[in-house]
Amino acid sequence: PTASQHLSGSEAQELIAIGYAYGTDSVETFLRAFPPKAGRIPVLDFEGAVTVAGAEAWIGAIQAAWGRYPWFYGREVWIRCGQPSDTLVAQCPFWGAEYGELLTTPNGVGTPVAFQFSDGISGPLPHDFAGIGVCDVDMLICTVAQLSAFAGRGAALDVA
Repeated sequence: PTASQHLSGSEAQELIAIGYAYGTDSVETFLRAFPPKAGRIPVLDFEGAVTVAGAEAWIGAIQAAWGRYPWFYGREVWIRCGQPSDTLVAQCPFWGAEYGELLTTPNGVGTPVAFQFSDGISGPLPHDFAGIGVCDVDMLICTVAQLSAFAGRGAALDVA
């Protein structure tokens, strides 16, 4: 199946779909593959060659197209942005990656909504699952109602 078929299938089951892009990916390409629609959450991964200015441009384009801010994923954000409270980064729900028992939420980022505590190698167990194998392991730290709101299925949620 293609990504489009997987997306259609997940939406037919009323699952929330998360579209994930690296900040170096074209926002236009992302919007063509994952256009705004209720039941979807866009995510920007702040890793690699992304600059704060590049992240802000991507976030601004997504916010303009979707009418809401994307989730902001990363573990380098607090190292490379410092205290980003005066940037668009602070408006985005924060999906933090820190391979351990606790997520350290840096000042100036949006409200934490998810926590990747393992990359399948580092971090607490489990690292793999029957039928899947080794994989990233994450947990939500928001409520189902908040998740639904993030996906555009409920009232807007202020996460700043």
